[in-house]
Amino acid sequence: MLSKISFTRPQAQELLRRLQAPRHLLQVVLGPRQVGKTTLALQVAQTCGLPYHYASADSKLAPPAYPA
Repeated sequence: MLSKISFTRPQAQELLRRLQAPRHLLQVVLGPRQVGKTTLALQVAQTCGLPYHYASADSKLAPPAYPA
């Protein structure tokens, strides 16, 4: 199922298996900076066909738009 991706992180199969389990639990990907957590999560999300939302804690957020 992950064969469409040229390089698949070793943890991708385990994460995909957990996401496809009958019990839908929150999956948290932890690790130090620059080890590929975002790449792993996006690869699996794009492959598994489940809806997902990507948000980064590193990017600055724009102030909320309040109605005038």
